[in-house]
Amino acid sequence: MSERELHRDVVPLAFVAAPCGATRCARRALRFAFANLFTAPLPTQMTPPMASTLSTQQWQRLQTLFEQTETLDRAAAEALVAAERRADPVVASALAAMLTANRQWSDRTDAAVATLSAALLPSAVGARLGAFVLLREIGRGGMGVVYLGERSDGRVQQQVAIKVLHAGSLDQHTRERFQREREILAAFDHPGIARLLDAGESAAGEPYYVMEYLRGSPIDLHCDQQRLGIAERLRLFRGVCEAVQYAHSQLILHRDIKPSNIIVDSQGVPKLIDFGIARPLALPDVARLQQTAEQQRYFSPVNAAPEQLRGEAAAATCDVYQLGTLLHELLCGSPIFALDGESLAELERKIATVVPPTPSQAAASAPAAVANARRYGSGLALAKALRGDLDAIVQRAVRKEPAQRYLSVEQLAQDIQRHQQDLPVLGRRGDRRYRLGRFLRRQRRSLAAAAVALLGIGVFTTMLLHQVRQTAAERDRAVSASRSAEAVTEFLVNVFRSGDPALAKKANVPIGEALDHARGLLEHKLADEPMIHARIDGTLAGIYASIGEYRTAAGLSDQALALLDATPGTAPEAVLAELRQNIDILLSDSQFDRLQPQLDRLLALEAAHRPGAELHWRTRLLAIQVRWQTDATDACDQSEALLMDKAASAEQDPEGFVRPLLYNAKTCRLPGEDAAKRTLQHIEFADGLVRRKMDGDATLLLWLKFARGNTLRRLQRYDEALALIEEVAADSARMYGPDSISEANSLLVAGGANINAYRFPQALAVLHKAQAIYAKVHGDAPNGDIAVVAYQLGVAYDFGKIDTAAALKWYAQAYTVGQVAFGKESGNVGSFATDYGALLRKSGDFAAAEPVLRRASANTNLANARGNGFLSRMNLAIVLARRGQWDEVATLVAECEQADARFREDPDFKADWDALRAALARQKNS
Repeated sequence: MSERELHRDVVPLAFVAAPCGATRCARRALRFAFANLFTAPLPTQMTPPMASTLSTQQWQRLQTLFEQTETLDRAAAEALVAAERRADPVVASALAAMLTANRQWSDRTDAAVATLSAALLPSAVGARLGAFVLLREIGRGGMGVVYLGERSDGRVQQQVAIKVLHAGSLDQHTRERFQREREILAAFDHPGIARLLDAGESAAGEPYYVMEYLRGSPIDLHCDQQRLGIAERLRLFRGVCEAVQYAHSQLILHRDIKPSNIIVDSQGVPKLIDFGIARPLALPDVARLQQTAEQQRYFSPVNAAPEQLRGEAAAATCDVYQLGTLLHELLCGSPIFALDGESLAELERKIATVVPPTPSQAAASAPAAVANARRYGSGLALAKALRGDLDAIVQRAVRKEPAQRYLSVEQLAQDIQRHQQDLPVLGRRGDRRYRLGRFLRRQRRSLAAAAVALLGIGVFTTMLLHQVRQTAAERDRAVSASRSAEAVTEFLVNVFRSGDPALAKKANVPIGEALDHARGLLEHKLADEPMIHARIDGTLAGIYASIGEYRTAAGLSDQALALLDATPGTAPEAVLAELRQNIDILLSDSQFDRLQPQLDRLLALEAAHRPGAELHWRTRLLAIQVRWQTDATDACDQSEALLMDKAASAEQDPEGFVRPLLYNAKTCRLPGEDAAKRTLQHIEFADGLVRRKMDGDATLLLWLKFARGNTLRRLQRYDEALALIEEVAADSARMYGPDSISEANSLLVAGGANINAYRFPQALAVLHKAQAIYAKVHGDAPNGDIAVVAYQLGVAYDFGKIDTAAALKWYAQAYTVGQVAFGKESGNVGSFATDYGALLRKSGDFAAAEPVLRRASANTNLANARGNGFLSRMNLAIVLARRGQWDEVATLVAECEQADARFREDPDFKADWDALRAALARQKNS
């Protein structure tokens, strides 16, 4: 424990008669003084230059900035002044004067506090606590006193730091926090963590603990004072990682890693200190302790991970993020996010949403002193040294989503070591050129020797021949699979180069017609080749599904599965792949009665084929989609978990990240603007991933553009959303031909965006076009697409007050088809029924409205963000009131009272709600 840490931890005692702490009272007094800046003269040294010229707006800015400095240390406050000086020198000068005055008054206040606290809490210098005698005070505060102590039992000479908490000045939470810190430190035994030597209670019941006394400096100051180069800084940083990883092995998260909490001692060993907000990973009251810590914001906001600021549960990746911010500062000399004159709220927004600059970007504009402290002549030279591996390592450690960071501190430390050994690092995307360069650099001596060894080319030739033999054996093993693939390729080529005169006469043969013709070739040409027959069936099923011919696709997939099952020696992976495709097609075709048996078979087969292994991401995603039919909330929780799991390996398995993201963005849209912004970040990352790792797959890029437009719609950026969706519709027409499912899906989203923007005529135009495409593709099949577009048409006619009869017609179709396509108890049917029943009630058709509204009430809950739970119950109560069923009306009204108040106060609903309550009150009083 260092004196700097002790002084930082000490909080001035509160004045006994004052309602605020001494320092805070001083700040309030100072704010009052500056509020009278224009009427009351200040001492000369406290009068800011040009203060008399401050406008009202400048005064408000000054007050806001001064309040921000309350939680900042002196260096950060001075940085805030410097940033403001670039924006408004007048306000900056006034702020600097206020801070100077505040420090002067705080010094006088501290002196008064020291006098008062000495009277209230007499010094214990000279007293004994256990085996130690207290030599002198190091610091004194509201929680107690920190002493320099010395062992007094005569066994060894040892100076220590002793922290004593006064029993009468502690609330229950502070006691719990102090006790937890003692327990954590007692469990540690690592050279990189300040040691707890003893703990106990004084005769007066005051808890204390004894720590080793550290003589040293915070790690950032130590590195700069010693002018340590990059390699030496990395060595120290790896030592810090070892200490944090040790804490993790003891099931403890630190959660406040920053330069001031790492002291480099006189031997050059970094020591991790201050476990005051550390979190045990496996205690029953973890949630309560963590929630309290997050609410009281004990951590430093500059180094906090995004999930800490959101108040979410922290994991090892939280410490990884903070280590990334530490490494960034050690390398380039500046925090990963500076205040730059912004509020703490704005800083937190940046941490949560803005991609930080890399160390090399920050170093490029660093002062010469920063570069010199790292043994470089300029910021540009330092930036060049940091560019590449070190940039990549830091950027991976500080990614916004925890699952995209290094999964452990050990993994981060290993990447530092790999960089130092000229090995490829995990943080880099690792293309071939990069890996080859790393190999050449690492093996430069060996390669030089190898050049001489070329004289022994005979040895090389022998080795080459051996490898040729191995390759030949591998080739033979691949012949069967190759033959199958060639057969599929030949078949598909012949589909579009048919010798059939009926097709040859046509200039442009539609893909569906060509496929239908080719299917007839299968039965007699491949009757003796069941494996090839199955492969082609499966391939055709995928093609038919891509053009929206789901019923045909399902039949082909069923046939492929039957052939695979009937053929001895079929590889399990082939059956697994076709089963996954089969379930995907059944979902698209709304054949929900067949889904669960097929999913059960898939899960059983995968468990038997891959015992103990995690389910393939495709299987997990299909299980989530099936689950969504009966429990959307649980399915979306699982979908979010899958997305986070795959984010960690996105570079290695890009499709495993992109496909779940597309499903998540379309179906499982978490409420709130922040969630939509995170989805947008994921989409941007996935777009780059597809371009880099998947050869710019045109279909995936199209779907990602679609997801981006849909997400912009959620953010109410309707013009941008519509522009993107129109692009998707045009791209779909080019890629798949006119009237494709993809084009219809784009038009559906465009219709929704126009509805959101109250552009009802435009919505109707695109929705009718989408409905025509869906009807053409699906025919009379009760498909979910048909239900959804019918519902959107009903909404446009209804809410646009264009045509009530048309609205009722489309609502009725959505409700009827939806019950078959999604299931009677689904959330979609609940939405359809809510608006359909409401319009029936407003139209006076109470008999038809009642069963629809009962279905709506059963399928929705009062927590529904759109208010469906409230609206369905209110409208049902109005219908039942007309029929005199007052007991049920009273029950429904009581339920509505539990809904969010904004629905009851909404101008669109308030008149009906007030009339319903008044009628119920009259009935009770009659």
